[in-house]
Amino acid sequence: INAYETLLRNTFPAIEIARYDERFSSKIAFDRMLQQGLKKKDRRDKGRIDRMSALVILEDYLASKGIF
Repeated sequence: INAYETLLRNTFPAIEIARYDERFSSKIAFDRMLQQGLKKKDRRDKGRIDRMSALVILEDYLASKGIF
C-alpha cells in the first residue's frame, strides 16, 4: 500500500478502494484506435490515448465484477 492509498483509505473509510493492474491499458487503447481506423495524427494525441486507456481500465474492472 502506498501513501496515497493509505490517505484515501483513512479519509474515506466507508468506500472500498480497489487496486487494479493497468500496465497494458495504453497498448490496448492504441490497438483499439488502430482498429477504429483513427488517423496517425489522432493516435498521437496523448489526451485521447489517456481517455481510451481509462475506458479500457473501467471496462476491464467492471467485467471482472461481472457488471459489464
